[in-house]
Amino acid sequence: MSFERLAPELVDDILAHASKSMPPKRVKALRTVCHAFEAALAPRFFAALTVVLGGSQRDMLEAVARGQTGWTKHTRTLKVVVKRSKANMVPLVTRVLNALPEIGTASLTFNTLSIPRPALSVIFTHLARSLTTLHITFKDLADNGINWHAFTCGPAWPRLPLLHTLRLSFDDPQQWEYAGSDICDALLRADSTRDLTTLHVYAPHPDPDGFPGPPVQLSAVYDALGTPRLKHVTLPPGMLDAVSLRDLTHLAVTGKGELDPAVWTALADARARITELRLPVIGTGLGEYLETYSGLEVLVVDLDYYEETATLDMRLLTALTNHAATMRVLAVRAQYGGCWSFGPQMAGEVSKLVNLRVLVASVDIDRVPWAEGMAPAQVVDNAVEHFATTMAHLPHLNHAALLQTLGPGLHGGRDSGAIMCHEQHARRAIEDAFDALPLSAAVPGRVGPVVFAARALYHHTPVDGGMAKWEVLQQITRGKFAKEAVPAFARI
Repeated sequence: MSFERLAPELVDDILAHASKSMPPKRVKALRTVCHAFEAALAPRFFAALTVVLGGSQRDMLEAVARGQTGWTKHTRTLKVVVKRSKANMVPLVTRVLNALPEIGTASLTFNTLSIPRPALSVIFTHLARSLTTLHITFKDLADNGINWHAFTCGPAWPRLPLLHTLRLSFDDPQQWEYAGSDICDALLRADSTRDLTTLHVYAPHPDPDGFPGPPVQLSAVYDALGTPRLKHVTLPPGMLDAVSLRDLTHLAVTGKGELDPAVWTALADARARITELRLPVIGTGLGEYLETYSGLEVLVVDLDYYEETATLDMRLLTALTNHAATMRVLAVRAQYGGCWSFGPQMAGEVSKLVNLRVLVASVDIDRVPWAEGMAPAQVVDNAVEHFATTMAHLPHLNHAALLQTLGPGLHGGRDSGAIMCHEQHARRAIEDAFDALPLSAAVPGRVGPVVFAARALYHHTPVDGGMAKWEVLQQITRGKFAKEAVPAFARI
C-alpha cells in the first residue's frame, strides 16, 4: 500500500515517530517525496525560526513580518543570534514577533559583547506570556569581558512566569564571571527564577593546556538564580559541589571525569532520591549512595575512555537490587574493553531487575565464540548466552542492545583501518553467536523483546513444539557500519 492511500492521521503519526531521531538533512529530503510527506513533516522542519540581530537576513525577516513565507505558523522555537551591529533592529523585530504564534522555547547565541539591549527587551516582552525554556550560548567572545556592559544598563527584562528550564552554554569558563552571572542576575531581578526546576550547564572540560581558571561551580549558578528548587540538573563533573540538592530527581553529568565522592555523600545526607542518573564514569561513592534509598528508574553510564585500573564495582550492582521495583532503564555502554563487559557477574545482578524495560550493555570480543578463531568450547563465559539468559528473566523487557567494544590497544583511534577491521570482526562474531543460541521454551502470551546486536534487530520467534529461537527481524545496516543506523533505544 502506498502512503497516499493511508489515512492522513496515520501518516502524521508514522513520520512524527520516525523523524525524531533523523538529522535535519534527512527530514528535508523526506519532505520532497510527496505532498503527504510535506504536510506531515513541515511542522517539524519549520519548528524553529532563526532571527539574526546584526546579520544579513533582513530580507528574510521582512518576508516573515509581511506574512509572505507560509511556514511561520509552524514556529514554536525562536533562535536569536546576536552579532555586532549598529542598526536599529527594534521596529523590524517587533513586526516579526507579531507575525509569529506563541513561542514556548527560545535560544540566544551571543557572538559579540555589544549587546542590542532594546531589541532583546522587545523579544523578552513578546515571549513573556508563553516562554517555558530558555537556552543562552556565549560563543567566541573576546576581551575577557572588558567590553561587557551589565544588563542593568538597559531596559529591565519582563517577568517570565512560565519559565522552568534554563540552559547555559560557555566556550570558556571565564565567560561566567561577566556574562553568565549577569544573565542570571537579570532573570532573578525580573522574578523569573522562582519556578525554575531544570538547569543545564555546558562548559569545556578543564584542561591544563587549554582554558585558564577554575570551572564554574554549581553553587555560584545556584546562588545567582536565587537558590531555586532544582529537580533536573545537567552539568560537567567539575561543576557539581555540595549545594542544597534535596529536591533533585534527575542528574546528568556530561563530558569526562569522575564526580568528587563528597557529592554522593552530600546527596545522601540531603536524602535526595534521584530517579534518573546519567554519568560518564562509575566513580567512588556511587554504589554507597544508591544503597541509601529506593526508587531509581533510569541509570545510563557511558564509559567513553579506557581505565586500566577500573574494577567491577559489585557494590554498585548489588545496590541496584534496592531499586528492582522501579528500575526501567539500565544502560552501561563501554567504548573500550574492560571489566564492565557483560558477563556472568553482571548477568546475575541484572536478572533481579524484574521490571526493566530497556537494557543496553557492551561486550568484549574475547567473550564471544568464533572471535579470534575460538570455538564455543574455548570460551569460558559466552557473553551472548549470558545476555539471552538474562533477558529470559526480565518479563517486562521491551528493548535490549548488545554493543561491541574496541580493544584496549585501539585506544585513541589513531589506526582507523585497525578499528574498522576490529568492528567488522566483532559484529560477525556476535552474529554467529546469536545464530548458534539454542532453542528455549516459548512463554505463552509473552512477546519477547526486540534486540539490537551487530548489524541487525533480533526477535524471539516461536517455532514448533512450544519452543522459540532468536532470529533476525530486520537487517538495518549493510557494508560499512553507519552509527546513525543504531536504533534510538540503544542510544538512550
